[in-house]
Amino acid sequence: MAGFLDGKHRLLVLDSFEHLLSGVDVVIDLLQLAPEVKLLITSREKLNIQDETVLHIKPLTYPEYESVPGAEQYAAVDMFLSLLQRLEPGLLISPDILADVSLICRQVEGLPLAIELAVGWADTLSLEEIAEEINNSIEFLETRRRDSSDRHRNISAVLESSLQTLPDADRAVMEKLCVFRGAFTREAAEAVAGATLYSLARLINKSLVRHQDTGGYYIHELVRQYSEVRLNRVPGQRETAQDRFREYYAAFLEAQWHDMKSAKRSTAFERIDAELDNCLIAFQSMIELNEAGQIWRSM
Repeated sequence: MAGFLDGKHRLLVLDSFEHLLSGVDVVIDLLQLAPEVKLLITSREKLNIQDETVLHIKPLTYPEYESVPGAEQYAAVDMFLSLLQRLEPGLLISPDILADVSLICRQVEGLPLAIELAVGWADTLSLEEIAEEINNSIEFLETRRRDSSDRHRNISAVLESSLQTLPDADRAVMEKLCVFRGAFTREAAEAVAGATLYSLARLINKSLVRHQDTGGYYIHELVRQYSEVRLNRVPGQRETAQDRFREYYAAFLEAQWHDMKSAKRSTAFERIDAELDNCLIAFQSMIELNEAGQIWRSM
């Protein structure tokens, strides 16, 4: 192939290359032997080669609340409505429909495949019922279309294919990270899930964890839910992860309250605000389990 393309100006498109990473040497050879050829490669995992320029494709934008003026202008809502009107031509978009669609788009955090799978149930369920089913289980997001590829028939299949390529240790870390909500720090991931810098790097490389501009980490909600399903399959693992979660945030809050009494007050507030979701969940869990010692440390 390289000999045929040498000297030619071509754009070569390779889709879903994560399944072909064992053959990345072919790409390297092509870049060296046919330098005028440009490659556009889509992959859930980076190739990690010198000439690679990475463009991260983010989820579609979606409203933060159900009732948002101009909700149809968000990309996720616009996609959902376009697909919905293909199922129901002439459908009038009412405020109630917009509210339900906004909720579903927020539940799947703007993931295009999840939106497509959710819309596919609109001929069987109301939008409100679709939202309820998504809330109950990620397994609901599955298509009945005959022309869908096996790996795109449901969200679980897509995520499982990524998780199966991980080493056992990284897969265990990924499953334990499901106890976090919102952003979390490297220190929290290490204390709660046993994550190392290298395991986090490998999870980011496979698009399972995102590194934020603020320096923290984040997991897409559907990825988190599927990791939770896997974690629940191993007796005792979820309880162990949650114990470490509460212990970490009790110590974290104790340290912040100490700093609030000093010149570090503003920094302490910023730290708590950055991990507020996790702090609230940990504190609520302490109350439910009547862990008086942890509660006292957190206050």
